[in-house]
Amino acid sequence: MPRPPKRHAESPPSGEKFGKARSTHEDESNILKTGPVATSTYQRWNKKGLGLIKKLEDIPEGWDWKDDDIHEDDLEANIKRCKERIEDGIMPQWWEQKLKDYEKDQAEVQELIASEPEGLAYDEIMRLKTLEVIRKAVLKNGDDYDQMRNVTTMMEKYRARELVWTPGRVTYWANGVQLTDYEEFGWERFRDLSDKHFDRTKSEEDLGPEKGYGGIWVEGVSDRS
Repeated sequence: MPRPPKRHAESPPSGEKFGKARSTHEDESNILKTGPVATSTYQRWNKKGLGLIKKLEDIPEGWDWKDDDIHEDDLEANIKRCKERIEDGIMPQWWEQKLKDYEKDQAEVQELIASEPEGLAYDEIMRLKTLEVIRKAVLKNGDDYDQMRNVTTMMEKYRARELVWTPGRVTYWANGVQLTDYEEFGWERFRDLSDKHFDRTKSEEDLGPEKGYGGIWVEGVSDRS
């Protein structure tokens, strides 16, 4: 019988680990609206008088190490399942390590949530972290396209709950000003606004703080592939 796959075969990129946040935030019901269809339901074994089993050859027939009925990102459910597995006493060493991993992820998620104003949706917290990375990159590498004002204004708006991350809808920004309401992304709309706010007459010698080529920022995620 194969070993359960390792949860952390390799370290996830910075920020990715915090996708595991279900049931740790007041908006947890909206964080993961979809997940894999359950293919099995775990049946408890702790009342069958089998005792502690730590060797593969002693595993009883019908015992399944897969937890396909729980989404990988559902931290609380996975922590609960790990504790059940440990209590049942069949290969508990596997779930003791998984429990440590899940509890570590949960602590990091809670720390992340606590770092931003109360009441923000988890997607918005994650977006703020991404925008902070972008802000630092612009500071380091220059702001040829006048995006710093967009980035800092959007961060302020998210924290004030005046900007909402809305799947399938985007907003357009230029010079720190929101140009549109939430709408579906459209290439024609994008081109029109880009033409209006991008200055093709400038040369590199003309560039400086807040004197870049200009351009727009599209904030959000389009449903279009």
